[in-house]
Order: sequence, then structure tokens, then C-alpha cells
Amino acid sequence: MKEFPTIERSIWTSPKPVHVQFESVIAAQNLTSDHLIDLIDIPAFFERIDSPLPTDEHQISQALADSDLITTANSGYWNITNAGAILLAIHLQDFQTLKHKAARLIRYQGNSRVEIELEQTLSKGYASGFEELMNLVIDSLSKAKGLGKGSGKKKPVWPELALRELIANSLIHQDYSTPDSGPLIEIFDDRIEVVNSGIPLVNERRLVNSPPKTRNHKILSLMRQMNLAAESGCGWDRIVAEAECYGMPAPLPEINEDTTRVVMLSPRALTDMDYSTRIWSVYQHACLKFANRDHLTNGSLRQRFGIELKNSAIASRLIKEAVEAKVIAPYQAEIGRKHMRYVPIWADSNKYRFI
Repeated sequence: MKEFPTIERSIWTSPKPVHVQFESVIAAQNLTSDHLIDLIDIPAFFERIDSPLPTDEHQISQALADSDLITTANSGYWNITNAGAILLAIHLQDFQTLKHKAARLIRYQGNSRVEIELEQTLSKGYASGFEELMNLVIDSLSKAKGLGKGSGKKKPVWPELALRELIANSLIHQDYSTPDSGPLIEIFDDRIEVVNSGIPLVNERRLVNSPPKTRNHKILSLMRQMNLAAESGCGWDRIVAEAECYGMPAPLPEINEDTTRVVMLSPRALTDMDYSTRIWSVYQHACLKFANRDHLTNGSLRQRFGIELKNSAIASRLIKEAVEAKVIAPYQAEIGRKHMRYVPIWADSNKYRFI
């Protein structure tokens, strides 16, 4: 290249390729205002942000543009961004590059995938169709033998808040750059499994109390603007806390090469949990306590699993199992076993001590 300095200089000074985030890519272009109304649910956007629908067309377009849901094209025309389409589409099938990302729900008979009772695909965008999707899920739960609302009980067997968080997470944090299909919600008699493309940007053992991280910042911000997500990184904390409140094992994230599956088991007695489920639930309890600047104790574990005081030895045995499995550690071993407090194994260092 030294023999051709002009060519060498042009290579080094040429503009570098700019990576465009998925949310900003154009999903449909050169549309009239009337065509926009046919493709995205504009009233749903204003309803979700608790704002009256403007009567002036310019104000509507400006609000959508300010949120990066649309961009200006030629004079008098508009483009819909991927963010605008994936969140507000009236029919995702109208967007060729996004139709495969529609969320699906499958309810099976029993605890296996042998027989399908119901299979449905959400045609709407994630924000405009979120409540419809949740209604489908709740309705399916009420018809699944092990996960219904329960006769004579004051609250549903399944915690709706945890379910909303889990499903919203799968919609927001999926890897949109892959050709994989959109989130899949599978309902069995004894569990729910939610699958999405991509793996968490946080280690699955540290999801509780982790700082917020996402590959889709604009979608997260818009979902938060539309009151469908929190940006504080506390979603997993809520899911674990709700699971404890409802007597369920801790939700289990399963990470494959390029997908994430979260398994939520129906409420069950401690005696119906296998070893790995017990250990994971104890560990998540320790993480949740630590996130609240507290510690796991024999008493907190009894409360978590509904163990009576006279059976405190059972809680002690659970703690012993978790310590031996190296998922929790004593906080101050010198104070004696009766008053022992425990923290997640990764918090067993001076930099994490706060009490």
C-alpha cells in the first residue's frame, strides 16, 4: 500500500459502517397519515400513556415521532420503525420482516406436549395487544387442571403479577436480530414455560437485584412509557417474591445456546419438590433477602416454605443442603448456629457486608 499512498489514505479516512439498532430500522415506508392508521394502533398508544388522543393530525404525528415510533419520509409521508410496528401493529402479518415475531400461546393437556388443547398467535403488537395476550393466558390457566383459580380460595393459584413480569420480559429482552420466532408461552397442568430468543445479558444466577441490562433499550423505554415495564431491573425480584408468596418453587431460567426458557412450577408442598428445586428455591430466597438488605435465616426459610416452628429442623436441613451445594454461605459463623444468618455464595466477602 505504500506504493499507493492516495488509495491507502482514502481507505483509512473513509466513513466507518454505522450499526443501526433494530428499533430504528424502517419496517414500512412512505406512508400517508391514513395508511398509518391502517397499520398501527394509534389510539392504543395514547391510551397506554394515559394521554387523550389529540384531535389535530400534526400533534398525533409529532407525538409518535418524538417516541421514535415513526419517522418523516418524503414531504407529507411517514415511515414506521420496527419499534412502532412491533409494539403497535394492528396485524403483525402486515410487516414482512416482523410477522415471525408474533407471540404464541399453546395450552397442552396434562404435563407433556403430546396433546394440544389450544394454540393461538397474537396478531397485534406487543403493547397494543398485551392485555389481550394476558387475558388469553389467564383464561387458559383457568382451564388447566393444576393451574386454575381454585375453588373457594380468596386469591388465584397463579400470581398474575409474576406472570405479567415474566411475559413482558420475554417480549422486551428477546434477541430481535435472530430469525427465530417470537416468544412462546406454554401452559401445562403443572407448570408454565416461557421461551424467547436470545440469552440474558446478566448471569442467570444473578438475576435478582441485578442492574438493568437489555439489548433493546428503545423498546424497554417505550414499554415503560406505556406502563408495561419497569426500567429499574427489579422484574425478576418481583417474580421470585410473588412465587414465594404463592407457595411456588422459585422460577427456573434455563439457558440454551441462543434461547432462554423460564419454567414456573405450580404451587406445591416442600415434600413435592425434588432436590434441585429445593436448592434453587433456597438460593433465590437468599438472593431476594440480600436484595432487601436482609439475610436468610432459619425463621425466614420456615416462613418461605410454610414450615411450623416445631419442625425447624427441616429448615436447618434445607440450609445444610444449600451450604453443601455451595449456593449460600454463613454471614457471621462466629455468632453460633442458633442465630446464624446466610447470604448468597457470591456475597460472602467484606465488600457486600451491610449489617
